[in-house]
Amino acid sequence: MLSPDDQLLLTDALRPPVGFDVECAVATTYSLTVESVLVAPMSFAMSHGDVLPQGSEGDTVEVLDAVQRYIDLTTVFVQSGGIHIPASHSRILTFLEDSIVEVEPPDRTGSFHPKVWAVRYGADDHPPHHRLIITSRNLTQDSSWDTILVLDESADGPIDGRPAADFVRRLPDLATRPTDENGGERARRVEGLADSLATARFALPAPYTDGSLLPMGLGEVEWPFPQSAEKALVVSPFLAAGQLDAVRSSAEDATLISRADSMNALGGHALSAWDTRVLHAAAEGTDDDAEMDSDGTSPALMETGLHAKTVVLDGADGESITVTGSANITQSAWTRNVEFDVILWGPTATTGVDAVLDGGGAPIGLRSITEPFTPEHEEPETDAERAVRYRIEHFHRQLARRRPVLDVAILGDSTISVRLDLDVPDDALSANTTVWLQSVAATARGLESEGVWTVAPVNVTRFLAVETTADVDGTAVTRRCILTCALSGDPIDRRRAALAAILSSPRSVLLYLAMLLGLDPNDAVLAADAQGDGSADASLTAASGESPGAGLPPIVLFEPLMHATRDPKQLATVAGQIDELRAMPGAEERIPQEFLDMWDVVLATVRPKGAP
Repeated sequence: MLSPDDQLLLTDALRPPVGFDVECAVATTYSLTVESVLVAPMSFAMSHGDVLPQGSEGDTVEVLDAVQRYIDLTTVFVQSGGIHIPASHSRILTFLEDSIVEVEPPDRTGSFHPKVWAVRYGADDHPPHHRLIITSRNLTQDSSWDTILVLDESADGPIDGRPAADFVRRLPDLATRPTDENGGERARRVEGLADSLATARFALPAPYTDGSLLPMGLGEVEWPFPQSAEKALVVSPFLAAGQLDAVRSSAEDATLISRADSMNALGGHALSAWDTRVLHAAAEGTDDDAEMDSDGTSPALMETGLHAKTVVLDGADGESITVTGSANITQSAWTRNVEFDVILWGPTATTGVDAVLDGGGAPIGLRSITEPFTPEHEEPETDAERAVRYRIEHFHRQLARRRPVLDVAILGDSTISVRLDLDVPDDALSANTTVWLQSVAATARGLESEGVWTVAPVNVTRFLAVETTADVDGTAVTRRCILTCALSGDPIDRRRAALAAILSSPRSVLLYLAMLLGLDPNDAVLAADAQGDGSADASLTAASGESPGAGLPPIVLFEPLMHATRDPKQLATVAGQIDELRAMPGAEERIPQEFLDMWDVVLATVRPKGAP
């Protein structure tokens, strides 16, 4: 049942079952903050007993370890032009670039709007385990009120996984450029996930009795709502009068929970059949998720914290239907957008409108965190600024569809030239648009200019920042986003360069190796034992400026290194990462020779004779 006090973090929802590890993960979102992609590898790393960084000096190395292990298994599909510009640049972002795929819906007047995770976990001697996470929240860092539904695989589950399989299989076809431009391994993983989802079935959350998946926008979809209902509850931040009437049908008792600005836009006359409510001021949060519905019915910056999208309808037979997921009650959501919802059926007594509004046995219900609202005017409001924001968004999507390319060339030992190759649209907005490499904000220039950027190799990036400004009655309206570009003539291994920038000292390399081998770098007792002084105040990490021997002696890694040889999968992972370390610039000064000597001996011991 939908209850405000039943809360779940995405990190917990993504965490693998005990004994399992992730094999493949696909996420979809309308908008994206790049840093939020890190939630996947960090959550997957928690299955090994790791904890999320809490501000210690080893945070960057911890994140790097998780990213190196899991980012190639994770693919995020996002509406083109929907990537937010990070507040600052981090070298970690280099490792995320290939995992982010911009897409366009089949109907270009709509939006790619689903918010769903499909994950397959694996474990030795166990069949794979699938999980679907259907949410109303984009992959951003906002703090709005959203819904999340977790469906775990169950052999006798009533929910058929084939609609999710078909949905995942279609995603690469929507990409503005090939999903994987480096050998196709990522595309094969996505296809493999779709294949395995096709045979999966999923359990229902209690107390629901039946359910089905409802992907939209990739084929014919039947209207899921019944023609008649006793009571109706609609929770939706964005609204269209026609869709509201169609959902309510014959229900005379109808409650609408939405945003004040959305209801003002429709006007009191269109909402006269509804008990209209908004979140109570004490429950509202700041919503920085700059989402605009394809109807152009919402502003880009939200004034309230409601972002959930759920409909509950009570039937006359004592059964209720709940539809929850990404779709707003707007025309675009149900006719043009790509969306993903779930339909659930259950007894009215525990899943119906009153149970949701009043708690139905839970400490609080939705009614307790909302308050009545009356639209300010009877007639609809018009807002020229919304239309301009909508136009700028579609201009940015047009730029993405033109597949921008960054031509890269070496100028010197530490200098790279980067030139943007893009067919600039014949649009007045082009003259009011600036672009820059996301890694170096100071490189901003006009979209129509022919300039070349000169940067250090470590600042070469696929992320192109775009900013467009238009005037509405003397008021400037600005929209910013990131476009992903192909790199042409890329002369450097940017992952190795970023790795060298992050692991810039022997101490940071040893921290990384410790976590790679499963050691807790903050285990004071282990560090003390390693140094032989029995001091509980010792640490595995050396203080800044000290030699590696003042913290973690390489010999401490010998035992976990030998343990890794008993697990072929872990050994292969460790071997791959150490090969990357050895290939990074300046490796000979940063990796202790004592560790490399141990590694070569161990590898020679376990490697089959004749193997390379």
